[in-house]
Amino acid sequence: MKIKLLNNSGVSMLEMMIVVVVIGLLAAISLPNFGGAIKKMKFDNEGRDIVSALRYARSAAITLQQPIGVYFDTYDNEKKAQVFLDRVNIGSDTFEPGDSLLHSYNLEASVSYFNATFTGQTVVFQPDGTASTGGFIVAHASTDVGPRSFTIGVTAGSGRVRLDFYN
Repeated sequence: MKIKLLNNSGVSMLEMMIVVVVIGLLAAISLPNFGGAIKKMKFDNEGRDIVSALRYARSAAITLQQPIGVYFDTYDNEKKAQVFLDRVNIGSDTFEPGDSLLHSYNLEASVSYFNATFTGQTVVFQPDGTASTGGFIVAHASTDVGPRSFTIGVTAGSGRVRLDFYN
């Protein structure tokens, strides 16, 4: 009489534990890099949000045929950009009480330096798409993967907005 042995193919508990330990070690090594990458992506999104605010203001000025400005509050700890409809002292290129606030963008706390070179920290887009003044917005942050900066330039004659990132 022949006895047929069962085929015991499969994975042993020891082999399974070795695989789990290896995956855990790889995850532990790569986890700090993900944290720094996330902070870097958040900072980069701050720059894109400001560019969006500027482009929105230019488009709204052309569409509404009214001056639309962006005020950069660099003095406040909150660090924000405010898009407004210029209703008071049109042509003064300032954000004043009485101007209609359309949108406010608050920057993350990770931004350690934020500055705008526009006169009065304000740029106003005219109904023809031009900007009242040219200038730059500069921001810096320190992330786990190193320092990160962006510069946003606005050209007065065309109202063009450009974003550049730096490490």
